Amino acid sequence: MKYFRKNYLWVVLLLCLSVYLTSRIRLQSISDLSYNSNSPLEVQNSPIITRLFSLEYDGLLADYLLLKIGAYTGKEKTQPLNYDAIYNALKQVYSLDPYFQQSYIIAQGILPWKNKVAEANHLLEISAHHRTWDWRPGYYAGTNCFYFLNDYAKAGRYFLQAARIKGAPILLALLGARFSSRVGNSSDAIQVLSTMIDNMRQNNTLPEQEKNPNLLELEHRVEALKMVLRLEKQVVKFKRQRGRIPFGLEELVIAGITPALPKNPYKTPFSYSWQTGKISFDQVHTEKNIDKKQRSELR
Repeated sequence: MKYFRKNYLWVVLLLCLSVYLTSRIRLQSISDLSYNSNSPLEVQNSPIITRLFSLEYDGLLADYLLLKIGAYTGKEKTQPLNYDAIYNALKQVYSLDPYFQQSYIIAQGILPWKNKVAEANHLLEISAHHRTWDWRPGYYAGTNCFYFLNDYAKAGRYFLQAARIKGAPILLALLGARFSSRVGNSSDAIQVLSTMIDNMRQNNTLPEQEKNPNLLELEHRVEALKMVLRLEKQVVKFKRQRGRIPFGLEELVIAGITPALPKNPYKTPFSYSWQTGKISFDQVHTEKNIDKKQRSELR
């Protein structure tokens, strides 16, 4: 019996050692397969291949690759970095674990600041697709479109999509509505904000609704957007009748298209550009007013 117990312990120890050595060899082979030793982040195979060879060690390998990326980017002050290689390495990480928060934080902290906005947003979209409870990937993608590309249409879409997620700051909805309205997509913003208002009303009692500043702000924003949308349609109607856009919104009243101009819920006049026909509830156009002589020449 003692002989059996002694041999049993040795068998267990040998099995544990074999598992450990197999794991070490597997991880080393994956690392060697994926990267060139001369360049730490030079990808040698596609993310699909990395995923297949990782087996049950995908999470561990993703952590390992992120550490390599972090160590590599830490050399920025001593040597030029290959940001295409960083992007490709991050794609490897995403193929292993698309749910990891640190992946999109590193991607956002590096790529867009090195003229890799499209690459950063590609990875952020993957994070947003898998991390459906997290509003931050959509927020970062919208910020990249606005700050780096001046693309208000895409920024508005990203912000409005992120604003739908539970726990997202109300600012995302307001920014998304602002950018969408700026490029003529007021109807999309109205639809999203109206859905958010309905959800708030369902989840709060009447006294809570009256005290909720976010609900009041959304209602004001929807009301303002609806007025902007109606005025934009009236400007189009005026142009069909007169062959030009009006020089001011008051011409809509003079032409009989509307009995009176709506009152902005933000207590300021609607801003209107006679050169572009754009209308805003919170933006002041800097274009100079034109006098009667200039108007007659434009007619």
